[in-house]
Amino acid sequence: MATLHQLTPRVARLAVPPSGPYSKHASNLYLIGSQSAKTRLLIDTGNGHLDTSPSLKQFTINHVILTHAHGGHSNGLLALNIDPSTPLSKFKSKGDSAQNVRDKGKTGDLRFVKNGDVIVLKEKDGVDSTLEVIHTPGHSGDSISLWLKEEQCLFSGDAISSTPFTPSTTATTATSTTPTISNPSHQLIENLSDYTTTLKRLSSLGPRIILPGHGDVITNGLEYIDTAQTVLSKTSKTILTLIQHHHAINAFQITQYLLVNGLSANTLDIPKTNAGAYNVVLEGTVKLHLLELEKRGLVKRVFAAKDDTQNVSEAQKNQRGPGGLTYSTIFDAVKSSRQRDWAEKKESDGADVTAFRVREQVHPAHLWIGLSNQVGWTAV
Repeated sequence: MATLHQLTPRVARLAVPPSGPYSKHASNLYLIGSQSAKTRLLIDTGNGHLDTSPSLKQFTINHVILTHAHGGHSNGLLALNIDPSTPLSKFKSKGDSAQNVRDKGKTGDLRFVKNGDVIVLKEKDGVDSTLEVIHTPGHSGDSISLWLKEEQCLFSGDAISSTPFTPSTTATTATSTTPTISNPSHQLIENLSDYTTTLKRLSSLGPRIILPGHGDVITNGLEYIDTAQTVLSKTSKTILTLIQHHHAINAFQITQYLLVNGLSANTLDIPKTNAGAYNVVLEGTVKLHLLELEKRGLVKRVFAAKDDTQNVSEAQKNQRGPGGLTYSTIFDAVKSSRQRDWAEKKESDGADVTAFRVREQVHPAHLWIGLSNQVGWTAV
């Protein structure tokens, strides 16, 4: 069973193991309230791992706040035995409706929070907590962070993460990380401009501690955010240098380079082999950098035009892969299988499954990027 750790006088953390699509790292859940209180506010619900509910059964949850709706943070609503009348709060995004979020968590009190909203928890022992909602888009449009005023710490969701690729880090202790800039940022973002603005905004807060949605506690918060900004800038410069060095290069090749060589390698040669499982996620971020460089007039496209509807070209979509199946057929089968996995896991427990399955085809943050690898890039 996952273990609950008291981090501060007001904050306890539960890190549940990876479970489900795109879940490579543990998901953090945070209980807010005085140590003596049996009633707590819950920030994020995890990925739906079955260890979640037993670890929280000693508490009554009186409010749930989602930092965003990606599965690693919201799928735990299925696994938690929370009173259906418990308020559920999140920032409203384009695809949200009251019904689909209620269906996911079986909650009847859905509240859409706004930037600047303040949530106050009054405790009998005087150890009160004041949480301010900060809209922090970039990773997703509905991302929020929460600022705990009394302890000057930030619950960042996925706006800031301390997993090994986000940005690159060197672990120094079991509970904290120290950032470096030797490798590329693996921050998964859907809007590069928003993400840049979010980092500046969070830096201005000067957080002492960052409590991320995934990974260890970040004890040097301001330095870590400043490093994330440096990594973001250096990633863009590295991509531009690669394009300037090669006659034409595509997003996949750039991604392989970054995964193998990082941001401080001496060679500009492109690796000839696939560099690993993180390719798909980092490739989406690379494409965002390419679109931004294009907007600035520093690179241009060759080979093909932008495809506004999908991440692969028609030629790729109809190309036959394992077993003679087309990419499209495989893609649909994988999507269906993922949905069945979640349903069967809950149905095996006799639970009613009415969850909405948001954005589980490719990683949600990159779903909109219609830029196939048939597109090559050259310097202007």
